[in-house]
Amino acid sequence: MSLSSTTVWEVRTAGSDNNGGGYVTGGGGTDRSQQDSAQGNGTNLTVDASTNTDVTPDGFSVGSADVGNLIQITTTGTGAAFTTGFYEIKSIQGGTKWRLDRSPAATSSAGATWAMGGGLATPGKASGAIVASNVIWIRGGGDPESNPYSISASSNVAGGRMTISVNGVHVKGYLTTRGDITTIGGLRPVLKAAANSVDIITESGNSFYSNLILDGDKANRTTTRGFGGTNGHQCFNILVRNCNGNGFNNSGANCSYCEAADNAGRGFSVTEASNCVAHGNTDGFNDNNAGSGSYVHCLSYSNSSTGFNTTTRSRVFDHCTAALNGGSGFGVQGIGSVLTNVLSYGNTLYGISATTVAMVRNAALGSNGSGATNGTMDISGTITLTADPFKNSAGGDYSPNPASGGGGLIRDNGIGWLGSGTTTRGSVGAVEPPPNAVRLINAGLVH
Repeated sequence: MSLSSTTVWEVRTAGSDNNGGGYVTGGGGTDRSQQDSAQGNGTNLTVDASTNTDVTPDGFSVGSADVGNLIQITTTGTGAAFTTGFYEIKSIQGGTKWRLDRSPAATSSAGATWAMGGGLATPGKASGAIVASNVIWIRGGGDPESNPYSISASSNVAGGRMTISVNGVHVKGYLTTRGDITTIGGLRPVLKAAANSVDIITESGNSFYSNLILDGDKANRTTTRGFGGTNGHQCFNILVRNCNGNGFNNSGANCSYCEAADNAGRGFSVTEASNCVAHGNTDGFNDNNAGSGSYVHCLSYSNSSTGFNTTTRSRVFDHCTAALNGGSGFGVQGIGSVLTNVLSYGNTLYGISATTVAMVRNAALGSNGSGATNGTMDISGTITLTADPFKNSAGGDYSPNPASGGGGLIRDNGIGWLGSGTTTRGSVGAVEPPPNAVRLINAGLVH
């Protein structure tokens, strides 16, 4: 046997990587993992003389509340008989013994160090023990910025980076109570690179991540990235910042309500993104020659190169805004790309530059240094901006102002739903104006 797919892991800065660290949903007992200290621990775990899955913990009174909790065995005991690792308590035997999900050693083996209950101290310890479909909760506490998790270059060990190679894992951040992060942006647990050449999370399964901040510490580290890997994964409310390489660097990733800020490489190098923000990177969004995909309701501003850049693949851009970037707003190289309801303003080069044929509908363009467009494109419905369209770009508010020649031209001037019968057209670009805003992007965060 192995650990259950319904195992839920707990990571907290005040925990210990020697603790039990987890509980199996529906296990029947009381979850002891959501606390800093172990519920019980000892140095002489002993295997029953006849049943090698039954163990007696020294100095601890077993009870029905223990069932479903994990124990961690951290030493091999007398004669190196034990296999270290995590085990689930399945039942109580004879009032004094735990029956585990599998045997840790031969019958009558003794002398192993153990702990039950209490959260782990580092994400890498948890990711080294998971099986498919597990959940990892990472606690930030009341001041996560002042107390980050330090991430080393070693993978899936105490203090190390996370490598997720099994499917369906959910890695979730919270502050003090599980599920307490209910808004976009703001405080979240911080995982911060503590070595060079670190991908803080490497994804090679197909898993889910939410409510975290990944910090590459580019002032002190080299070649750091937030996400690495090649397989698809899903991100929600993730901020990747201060990396010396790319922020989100996984060609199969799907990101929603995420942010890439102040990375020395690309902000997003992903297949799909919606309601995402990139600023202070080289390219804000770059598909890195990934498969065809889409960027929807995304904002890319103040990046040193291109706001949205494609390579050789086609891409759909819908309701995206590129502003004040050091290159072109949109750099389209993939054959068959389609841009609708996009806004490109104040970029150093072109509003839209295409090296292959692209279809452009209802684009709002203005004040781009080298011109509105460059290259070959099928374009119609262009809106020419003669004034700044943003409410307060210096303050990070890219919602449209009411100015004539500026935001007034793009408010409620988007292409509406085909055949929907609705009279609501929406605005051009990523951000709707208040008071009817579905989303409002302020100071680089999606609220």
